Amino acid sequence: DSVSFPFTRFDAFVLVISIVMFIVDLVTDFWVAYNHIMSGNDLYFFLTAALIVVPSLIVMSFSLRWYEVQCRRPEYEFRPWLAFTLHFLQLAIVYRRLSSLIFGLRSRDKTRKREERRAYFELMLREDNNSAKLRLMESFLESAPQLLLQVYHILTSDEDQSSFSAVVFQKVSVVSSFASVVWSVVSYMRTLRFSLEGSCNMSWQATIVCCLWRALMLASRLTALSLFTAAFHSAFFVATFIHWLVMFIWLACFVRIYQDRTGFNKLYLTAIRAAMYIFCFVDMAAGKRRFRYAFFYLIMFAENTILLGLWCYLAEPTPRYRTLALLGSFCSFCGGIFFLVCIHSCVP
Repeated sequence: DSVSFPFTRFDAFVLVISIVMFIVDLVTDFWVAYNHIMSGNDLYFFLTAALIVVPSLIVMSFSLRWYEVQCRRPEYEFRPWLAFTLHFLQLAIVYRRLSSLIFGLRSRDKTRKREERRAYFELMLREDNNSAKLRLMESFLESAPQLLLQVYHILTSDEDQSSFSAVVFQKVSVVSSFASVVWSVVSYMRTLRFSLEGSCNMSWQATIVCCLWRALMLASRLTALSLFTAAFHSAFFVATFIHWLVMFIWLACFVRIYQDRTGFNKLYLTAIRAAMYIFCFVDMAAGKRRFRYAFFYLIMFAENTILLGLWCYLAEPTPRYRTLALLGSFCSFCGGIFFLVCIHSCVP
């Protein structure tokens, strides 16, 4: 019976952690925006606020469109007030996570008929998939750019002129945004695994290894991008556009994703995925992944080396943490490759 409806306590715990992490990330971003406006940093306030509001509206529009269809089902009739309230507060992801948690717990209720439990389990899978997609979208529209923006501000500003609380909350925001991006990708991978018929979700051990893989890879990439941007400013847009263009051509010509439609919709989704690949690799295609992983991480390693090399030799004045940054980025990348091999050796 547990195999038929494999929603475990750990799966419920993961959903709760996902909700908490999202709220913490949102609160810290609001506080950073407040500190920017109080400190007279109008440009940083505008950019921070825009990165909060615009992605939230996009995510809410997708979620509401889905809810228009779902609300006709009797399983959704008991909580329209909850859906309205959370969407009004721009907490669409919280609503989706809560829905997945509620349906998952109901699928575990052995007092219900088997057919009813099966229906709730399928609803849980659907909501888990919806919430993972929305969180992944929100992370790369909000958390990842927010992360880069706040790191750039820290590297280029004088901490002595900022209040202690502003500095602390900005660094907390960096940590929470970093954790959000990592967790959104891991959550999406867990969802893909869970959606396979007859498969249990990732174990807690595999989840930890997956988090380490993603965290180390993102840390290496973020180090290269943020240091290069702090030294060369607008050249960042040239570097990221070149990377985006290479990824777009690769995805459009050589990677087949079965969910994609044809025409403009396919190009639009490909452009979004290519933008995500500026920060990390999220494989959504079926089939053997070794070549795709090898291609992407070779490109990423080459780019990181070039960006850090330019920063190391051309940045003025020479940063005192130059050696630490170079070694840290290299070791982080190698550690990420190690955990990538571990996770794909243990989890097919």
